[in-house]
Amino acid sequence: MAAFCLRVLLLWAGILVVTNSTMTTAETPQYCFNPSEIQQIKPTGLPAEITTTLPDLPKCKNLSVSYTCSDNNKAVVNLSELEPFTDYSCTGLILQNNISINKTTPSVHVRVDCELTITNINKISSNTSIELRWKTTSKNCQQELPRLHELSYDCSCKKDGPKPVTATSPDGRTCVITGLNPFTGYTCRVRAKYKNKIQDSTGGEVKLQTKVGTPAAVTNLQVHLQDQNMIKVSWHRPSTFNGPEENYIIRLNTADDKEVTKKEEKTKCTKYEVEFKDLSYSTSYKVKVSASNGHYESSPVIVHIDTLHNNPVITAVRVFLTITPLVLMWVVYKIKVQNLKQSLTNRNHEGRRRPDGAAPQS
Repeated sequence: MAAFCLRVLLLWAGILVVTNSTMTTAETPQYCFNPSEIQQIKPTGLPAEITTTLPDLPKCKNLSVSYTCSDNNKAVVNLSELEPFTDYSCTGLILQNNISINKTTPSVHVRVDCELTITNINKISSNTSIELRWKTTSKNCQQELPRLHELSYDCSCKKDGPKPVTATSPDGRTCVITGLNPFTGYTCRVRAKYKNKIQDSTGGEVKLQTKVGTPAAVTNLQVHLQDQNMIKVSWHRPSTFNGPEENYIIRLNTADDKEVTKKEEKTKCTKYEVEFKDLSYSTSYKVKVSASNGHYESSPVIVHIDTLHNNPVITAVRVFLTITPLVLMWVVYKIKVQNLKQSLTNRNHEGRRRPDGAAPQS
């Protein structure tokens, strides 16, 4: 009886030994290697993959790693969901036969920069706008480019001095920059953005010139009546010609807008003057002055003026007023000459009346 009881106890003890042995075998992968021995190669592109090399030991078979990553906002995503231009900390859960052994890999810092290149820029310009179209390629993310919905672009055009004019292109294929100056050279650039942050990219810069536009109107136009039938026209240069040439067209029209005569000026000055002579008396005229750049003509600046009646009295008065100063100058001159001659004659007579040897009077 005692022996039977001993056997039962031994058997029970044996069961415990087997059970303990089985548990030890199941837990062996937790201790068959040190996680720091795992080799991990960071991804350089998208879709992201971390290449993991696990120790090749007899007791460490059928092992795999499942990675999860978190960004600076602590949002947890799978490795396949990583976005470009974002910093992540990724940690792998070690599995055996797809079952966790409660061991993880050391964390890995992951950031994928797509190395974007902007090429094949097609440019179309008007006199106040520029349209750009382009193609984007990526060394590291080419496969994922169509799915990068947060990828957009900034387009800017700049000339020397002023702040660049910018436009945003959400779809990343074309943009139109408006508000530019005609006949002006610009350096335009396309830059990639991800989540509204500018990212490094190569290419994307072109130089071009906007087309010729319409000149600005002349300034300070003045018309003066120089005589009864002669007028003088003066004006100042416009603010811009928006084209290659700087010309002026001066038209003299009747009151009902029939052209009488036209003059063109091509000299480059700040102030300009022309005259119209031998016009009809007592007639209303329109003087129109416009700027031209060889392609387009500005809106004319118009001034109305009337010539005077052909009055002989007025003409005579004007002739008199013109001649009188000359006559007065001539009379004054003759008087001075006569006085000088008389003074010389008097001195000669006094010299003859003095006795010999007498000292001349002072």
